[in-house]
Amino acid sequence: MEALVIILVCVMGYLVGAIPTGYFFCKLFFGIDITQYGSGNIGASNVARVIGKKYFIFITFIDALKAYGVLACTQWLITATGNLSAWILYVGITSLLVGNAYSIFLNFRGGKGVATALGIMFFTLPGAAVGLFLVTWAGLLLLSKQPFIASLASIVVVINFLVIAGANDHALLIGAIAGWFVLRHRSNISAFLKKNDS
Repeated sequence: MEALVIILVCVMGYLVGAIPTGYFFCKLFFGIDITQYGSGNIGASNVARVIGKKYFIFITFIDALKAYGVLACTQWLITATGNLSAWILYVGITSLLVGNAYSIFLNFRGGKGVATALGIMFFTLPGAAVGLFLVTWAGLLLLSKQPFIASLASIVVVINFLVIAGANDHALLIGAIAGWFVLRHRSNISAFLKKNDS
């Protein structure tokens, strides 16, 4: 039974994570391929840059909701099938991030995973940690105008908060997500560093 649940969670997490919300939204309602405009990314930041800032929250919400929904279903499966190992939830998290980054719908290209990670945090973290992330992210975005800087720095703040609060398991999870962020944002980080060195 456990093997079957793991396979189901992997497939569900990957396919739902792989749905390119921003890409489909722009194609359906604006007739454009968002990967050909702005940064070429399919996420909320590029959608806002290309078709309007008012769509940022909408795309972010849908992508975060997808992740939250997958993890809620995974938790239900774990409980309904006899309280299987809780680590299966981490299988769902990994599948979501991989699906978002390497979407079968976009020839295995994808997004940076910020909104997906937000949905993961909403499901797994205490409310205080999520609130701290959102407040820190909003403040840093206003200051830096760089979503990836705001996201990475906010995660560091949350990790420190979790360590101080003694929530070490949660801190390790968010630390792993931070490592994934660095990998997915390495081109942004490199461009930012070059810009500030010049």
